[in-house]
Amino acid sequence: MSDAALRSKLAKLLALARQGIDGERVNAQEVLDRLLTEHGLRVSDIEGDEEREFSFRYTDKWDRKLAIQTVCRVLQRRTGLYSYGRSKAFYATMTVAQSLEVDLTLNVYRKAFEKERERLWLAFIQKHRLFPPSPGEDEDPNEPELTREEAAALVSMMRVMSDVTVPRAALTD
Repeated sequence: MSDAALRSKLAKLLALARQGIDGERVNAQEVLDRLLTEHGLRVSDIEGDEEREFSFRYTDKWDRKLAIQTVCRVLQRRTGLYSYGRSKAFYATMTVAQSLEVDLTLNVYRKAFEKERERLWLAFIQKHRLFPPSPGEDEDPNEPELTREEAAALVSMMRVMSDVTVPRAALTD
């Protein structure tokens, strides 16, 4: 393994050891400690204070907002973000360790956001009764039933949603 590849792997493990969840964090720290000892390195050797430009790609306006918020949280500042033209990316200057922290954190938030978006969709179609009166062939029989907690969360979401009225008069003209 090249020196650059080793340092990259160690930096990723360091980010995971700092930001991971439960066993993930513990395992990353154990592997990091072992590799640092094997190669005679310290954490300070891989953190580095040198800043450079990193790009962060996004898919849509919500992913862009989430990515920007995550970068701002990691950098503890709202300035220094920029983009070029119409690309689906923005750029920020930071250390390698900070970029790895952004990547790790953003992946966790993207998964959580997608799960919440799915819950919002379910609540919205239930709130506005956007489904046929009886079950149809297009329903997925393998889709799991909602747990009691999930159903309660959907009901809570539905309660705070605004009612929507479709103007029927426009349909009869």
